[in-house]
Amino acid sequence: MNHYRQYSSEDELPIVFSLAEAAAILSTNVDRLRKNAQNGQFPAFRDGNLWKVRKVDFINWMADQVRSAYETA
Repeated sequence: MNHYRQYSSEDELPIVFSLAEAAAILSTNVDRLRKNAQNGQFPAFRDGNLWKVRKVDFINWMADQVRSAYETA
């Protein structure tokens, strides 16, 4: 069960949020997202033992994903 807040717009996203929260927003597995972050395929950074995501990087990454989907369609 997802215990993270549901956001109705990108304006509601915090400036920085956890990788687990990003995974919940994307409806994906946090381990997969962590692996993508480690490989440079997802914009996250380490803060000690925690992985975090900046809102601006997340939004830009999402826009790139949508743009790529349209280019390959």
